[in-house]
Amino acid sequence: MDFALTTEQQTMMGELDKLARQQFAPKAFSWNDEVPWPNLRMLADRGYLGLCLPVGVGGAARPVLDGILAAETLAAVCPHTAGFFHAANTGPAGHLARRGSPALHERYLRPVARGELVVGIALTEAQAGSDVSGLAASAETHGDTVVINGTKLYTSHAMVAGVFVVFLRLDGAYGSILVERDAPGLTIGPPDAWMSGERYCTLTFDHCEVPVGNVMVSGSSLRDLMNEYLVERLGNSARAVGVARLALELAEQHIQGRRQFGSRLVDMQGLRWKVADMVMRIEASQLLLYRAAARAGTGVPSLYESSLVKLHASETAKFVTDTAMQLHGALGVSRAMPLEWLYRLARGWTIAGGTVEIHRNIIASHVLRHTHAEAPSPTPRTDLGAGVPTLPGGNG
Repeated sequence: MDFALTTEQQTMMGELDKLARQQFAPKAFSWNDEVPWPNLRMLADRGYLGLCLPVGVGGAARPVLDGILAAETLAAVCPHTAGFFHAANTGPAGHLARRGSPALHERYLRPVARGELVVGIALTEAQAGSDVSGLAASAETHGDTVVINGTKLYTSHAMVAGVFVVFLRLDGAYGSILVERDAPGLTIGPPDAWMSGERYCTLTFDHCEVPVGNVMVSGSSLRDLMNEYLVERLGNSARAVGVARLALELAEQHIQGRRQFGSRLVDMQGLRWKVADMVMRIEASQLLLYRAAARAGTGVPSLYESSLVKLHASETAKFVTDTAMQLHGALGVSRAMPLEWLYRLARGWTIAGGTVEIHRNIIASHVLRHTHAEAPSPTPRTDLGAGVPTLPGGNG
């Protein structure tokens, strides 16, 4: 079993890290609601923004793992830029790349790869958060037109996206449709701010009409449709790992340079243990992430592996950013440092994309085989006591 990355992947990560530190780092924590267009265009000019998109529209058609490595590398320097990179590769644009027609690719993916268009995703509803079976937004096909009705909450990049990937009920089954920002019948509500400062909007579809050619998935079961979201979870997990790496780097710099009680913080055993715990969790998250992405190839990962990654990486980011704040003392909770923002960002990831509780249920169901029905009881082991000596008073 080879755990080494290829020379090409290592070169890519080195180039992206150098670019991010030289060009993106100075403004990394000051973008607010802006799209980092200059950063996206620099990535596009170097052929990175369309890393996982088809070659025919200016992409590189690289596997999911390469997109994951790039997103993690960028997030370890500029999490904001990494979020838009994710949207263009392992996020909603990736769904379009896998399931959209050549005409949709040409119209939308080419400007994505050039750094000129942001694609948003509309999934969550009031009664369909963790329980996606509650999807109520619906669409019906009428000749060459699809008519959409319903409401979507917490739509990513809604303030700036030019087009949205919408998951809904379609002609009695499930499907996904591309809807342009200015489509008749679509209303984009005022932004709501999350604790991270990110802003999401409510989309309201009132007899919203789009061409039937904008349909990407139709006649699907809910399970098959939601499998398309699994790559999204890997992309979000890559960002979580990158943010954890950034927090660890800041903590290392602080404890190596600060002295208290006549000693450097880095020489205090209790603080060194904290660093070890941070590193251990980051390494474990990376291994789970890379395995899931490598097995996905250019497709989608398994539900089980994507849940393992999402759960572990989001909790790792939360733990590492919190610990880094603790190591900084009062400075850690000051807005003079980015750590408090990184923590707020990481805290939301334990909820968004499926709560950690939901992912624990998915993992347990996979292991215990209780997803749909009670599994047959295993044959009892009879050899477990073999060779165990009998102690006075018994072994109980």
